Amino acid sequence: MKVMKYFAVASLALFAACNNEENPVAPESGNQPVDVVMSVALPGPGTRAAMGELQNTANDQDAASVEKLHVYLVAGEDIVLSKEFTKDTDDFTKLTSATAVGAEATTGGYKFLDVDNGVTKALVIANPQGALVDGEGKTVAEISKQQLKAQINEVIYAGSETLTTVGAEPYGVNPQEDKRTVKKAELTLTASMNRFQVTGTKFVKVIWKDGKKTEAEQWCTTWLAKDENKGKSSAEAWAAFKADAAGFNGQTWDGKSDIAQQASLSQWLQVVEVTTANQGILMNRFSRTLSVPQLTVEEEANWFWAKTYAGDRYKFEDGTFKPDGNTDLSEVASYFNAAGFDFAQGAKAAAFNFFVNGITGYGKENNAPKLAFVFKTGDDGVSADRRFVVISGYAKAEGETAGTTDLEAGKGGYLINLDLAALNGGQGILVDVDPSIPEGVTPEPGGQGDLEDENVNVIVRVEVQPWTAVNVFPILD
Repeated sequence: MKVMKYFAVASLALFAACNNEENPVAPESGNQPVDVVMSVALPGPGTRAAMGELQNTANDQDAASVEKLHVYLVAGEDIVLSKEFTKDTDDFTKLTSATAVGAEATTGGYKFLDVDNGVTKALVIANPQGALVDGEGKTVAEISKQQLKAQINEVIYAGSETLTTVGAEPYGVNPQEDKRTVKKAELTLTASMNRFQVTGTKFVKVIWKDGKKTEAEQWCTTWLAKDENKGKSSAEAWAAFKADAAGFNGQTWDGKSDIAQQASLSQWLQVVEVTTANQGILMNRFSRTLSVPQLTVEEEANWFWAKTYAGDRYKFEDGTFKPDGNTDLSEVASYFNAAGFDFAQGAKAAAFNFFVNGITGYGKENNAPKLAFVFKTGDDGVSADRRFVVISGYAKAEGETAGTTDLEAGKGGYLINLDLAALNGGQGILVDVDPSIPEGVTPEPGGQGDLEDENVNVIVRVEVQPWTAVNVFPILD
């Protein structure tokens, strides 16, 4: 999958520890209010469907969708002033003007008047998932939690900047007032989230061809009845069948190539697709809230992470997902469709937003969110002990077992694209093997019995872009 650049995301250290503010040009009294002029450069993409329906895949150069901005002027951790800006209003237009902030009459930005002169920094949250926090006696800690949402037009962006002094009035932004100190901040917002986009799936299982299981069992029965084989075991009979020219003829299948290339083996076994048996897709092990960097810390122990589907954590009937057994997070972490998923050749995606704070990397041993694919069981599905395929890491190339380095730990703004239909030369992922097929003929399938069973490793390739798009290959549990 080609790498597509979505929108440039400036790297911004949120709430830097040091204050580089210049000495203010203050009037004689020394405690007069100041005016603060700010501008915010917006980021880019846009839409979410209800649980069960896939979303539109985000595309190259899609414009950022920002509907609302919350601006906080702070002194230390105390909120001095707060204001909400809504799209398509004059104030929003001023705040997001492309014209740089400066002392000229044509300066851009929005001007806050009569601000407490102790103000030192500006914090902006785009697409906030909560009400504006009034500045009266409140601290930054009260605005630090922003809930996770699923729509791409609800992706949260955040930025902060130390205010600098531009001088005293007169100043380009009206109203002008002589001898008023003016401070400014120009912010480019950084995404606080990344986004998984599953754009295609293909899953297969290996079964006997019609009537061939009975025929193979009869071969073993006949072999055991021979005088020279009296007293030998069923396992020895199957070993003989696997080696015999009339049986598997010593052939095995690698799980990736066309099984028809194994002439003897393919007379007995066939690969069948079970993609439509995949009825659910889950995001597991993630934080529901954003912690403001350098101000709040969220321990991974507080993340949502279901180790098992049991206890009503996942309902196979409708895809309801409660990772902790109580909190329904289906809207942001679970897709369900009884008939399977139609990705419309990559135009649709199962998309999951997730906060990047606290993420150490994207390998199997790191703590990026996992993706679990849930299958129905039975003849047209998979075995009961193979109904979960879990991706536990994301590699740069197919076949690698290390996490991709294209995704920077703790950094947001990445679209992480996974096309599982392209794996193994288009063969897809082997999720199940008829348990009556003797061992050693096919590889261990990727399906497992629960969300956290350790079984096999599957690596998905990721491709990165800012919105960096990154294609990844899965590392499977």
